Amino acid sequence: MKACPRAAILRFSGSLSGGFILAVLEVANGTRTAGPGERWVYSGAGPGDLAPKLEKAGTVELKEGKTRLVLPPVSLTVVDF
Repeated sequence: MKACPRAAILRFSGSLSGGFILAVLEVANGTRTAGPGERWVYSGAGPGDLAPKLEKAGTVELKEGKTRLVLPPVSLTVVDF
C-alpha cells in the first residue's frame, strides 16, 4: 500500500441488509485524492478462523468526496488512496 502524506477525516454511515453492511464513505475535510483508491478486504470464516486472508478487492472511485460500499460480514475493509 502507498504511504499517506496526511490523513483524511472520514465519515462512515451504514445499514445492515441480508448480513452485509451497506456503507457510505465520505472524505470530510476536503482532502483530494490522486485517482482511484485500492480496496483491500481482510476476512475469514468467523472469530475462530486462524488463517484469515488479506486480498485486493478492486478499486474505489470518489464522486464529490463520497463512495458507496458493500462490506462483507466478518471482515475489515481498507481503502488506500
